[in-house]
Amino acid sequence: MAGPGASVILREQLDSLRAEQVLEVLDHLGARRTGTDFTIDERPFIVWFGEEYEGELRDRKEGGLSELLGWRPVDSVGFAANCNGELDHRLLAEICVGVAERLGGIIDFGGTIGLGPVFPKEAPHPSMKIVNPGGVSGLLYATSYEIEPGRRYGTCHYGDVTLLRSYLGLPSFRMVK
Repeated sequence: MAGPGASVILREQLDSLRAEQVLEVLDHLGARRTGTDFTIDERPFIVWFGEEYEGELRDRKEGGLSELLGWRPVDSVGFAANCNGELDHRLLAEICVGVAERLGGIIDFGGTIGLGPVFPKEAPHPSMKIVNPGGVSGLLYATSYEIEPGRRYGTCHYGDVTLLRSYLGLPSFRMVK
């Protein structure tokens, strides 16, 4: 992957009907699909259904995301742009908004965006829910995760549809690469 990536975390299992709804969102955005590859406005992307890596959803639960959301992440669908231009970031955000809205999920940014806290790397930090971060409408969820056992930690941001739509309007908008 040469560009940004993100996923939509779901509260329900991704069955064939929900997978079809994901493809309908892509089609609505003008995607030309070939298997898991697709293009929108001649920009190449990929889609995957389910966890990007084994244990991904377990890690989200253990990181405190379930408590913040009030529901348990059950499945996910992910997307990655194969290029890194401004249009690729915007199209990825539009895809995530469409899928999260249609399936009732939240967006996993796959790292930190410029709207929320970045926790210290030396120790785990309690998860946080921030309403209208930096004056941007929506909800931002921030969790800490272990990078190097007992030594180094990272921060991951998640957001609702309202947050990502609002963030798209900022000059500083950028998905995580």
